[in-house]
Amino acid sequence: MADSDIHRADIDQPLVQYGAEESRQIAQQFPANGLPLLPYITPPPVIYKVYNISNPVGLQIESQGGLMAVEDPRKALEDQKREYKEIQTDWSSDNDDEERRHREDRSERTSKGKRVDRVSRRIITRMEVLEEQGNWLEYDKFLETAIERHEGDHDILVRIVLEDVVAAYFREDFQGGYTSLHQADDLVQKVSDPAQQQAHRLYLKSALLRKQRRHAEAENINTLALQSLPHMKPGRDIASVWYNIAALKAQVLYECENSPDTANELYKEAVSAFENAIDHYESGLDAKDETCKNQLRRSHIRLAMVAVGCWYDGTSTGTNPGLIPKQDLQKAENSLEEVENNLWEGIPKRMRCSWYLAKSDLFRRRGKIQRATEMAEEALKIAKKAKGGFPSEVRFAEVRLGLLKRAGELNREETRVEEDAEDMAWLSPEESLAEETEITSLPSTKIPYTLRQPGDQRASKSGTVRKSPMVGRRHGHSQLFY
Repeated sequence: MADSDIHRADIDQPLVQYGAEESRQIAQQFPANGLPLLPYITPPPVIYKVYNISNPVGLQIESQGGLMAVEDPRKALEDQKREYKEIQTDWSSDNDDEERRHREDRSERTSKGKRVDRVSRRIITRMEVLEEQGNWLEYDKFLETAIERHEGDHDILVRIVLEDVVAAYFREDFQGGYTSLHQADDLVQKVSDPAQQQAHRLYLKSALLRKQRRHAEAENINTLALQSLPHMKPGRDIASVWYNIAALKAQVLYECENSPDTANELYKEAVSAFENAIDHYESGLDAKDETCKNQLRRSHIRLAMVAVGCWYDGTSTGTNPGLIPKQDLQKAENSLEEVENNLWEGIPKRMRCSWYLAKSDLFRRRGKIQRATEMAEEALKIAKKAKGGFPSEVRFAEVRLGLLKRAGELNREETRVEEDAEDMAWLSPEESLAEETEITSLPSTKIPYTLRQPGDQRASKSGTVRKSPMVGRRHGHSQLFY
């Protein structure tokens, strides 16, 4: 019975007859409870990848022993996308954290920059008002307080020190001006916008050199300042670079001997630079920088002075409007009207004085001597009443009044000669000539000045025409281009 069961259980194996000894040895391999002495370890099932060609959706069949599993490639792709998205999310999260830190840093810098600009503008505006008034006693007190209060904030302190260079310019305190420039040079290395402040320092140094008539050095500094323009914020500082370039061109034009071609080129460059300055000051004013307002006034007035040929040596007596092209006179009038109509409110005394002087020259160029005299007298009155005094404006006005007085005498003399000629028109030519000779030979009669025409000759005080030392100058010169 037992043999029959074994045969049925193992149908493919032939029956083997064991002897007693073999049976005993086999039986010893089993414990009393019938279990093997050693555990039977089942090997891992073999996995077969089977692709069903007839499957229209491309299912992948996985066989694990006797089990069959179906794997969808779309699900695998979604799993890959999910894993990629998780990786990207982690990477984006890291980037977001870094970007947030950058934004916070930028926000902090922007906030600090706005505070620096806001505080600096208030301080600079007050300093400018005192400078324009010539109130140096009050200015020195305010400067000391401002420096003491902001000594630890280099961004504000450097702006205060640089504005003090402007005060030194007005006071003609060159030693003090260069001392402030050296202090600013040390501070520039510690500020958040070194390129901007370095350019600021350069154009102020150019202004000091220009006032000392060190034109070549000032030109070199202006070249360096121009190279800094790409690193500067729009508005006041860029405008100031152009203003100083224009002022230097104008000063060289009116103080130096120049050929006609050079003089014409200098004039064009000065006008162009002043117009650039005006554009940038206007953009700064649009951006609510009130410190640009007075600089805008100054630029318009200086442009008018260049156009009408302001100078103050008083060596020329010409009043012929033909000396200045009509379009230049119109340019000057437009600039002065812009100040009068749109920028007059709150205009400082020094600037008002300069406006009257420019207006005086415009009237003089148009032959309106009486109106020109009234403007010059008003300018002189303002300059003399200023607390600290405006020495440059006083000199300008006094020389202008002297020139206008001579021009008025010339006009009266010309009028008298014309009237005498009309009175003698009824005489015969011989009698008229004899009468004219007698009149002009009288010692008490003033010999009229010869009007200087656009050339290289002018009349001397004795009435004789001589070679002019003004050859190449456009119309003269001025020291007022600050």
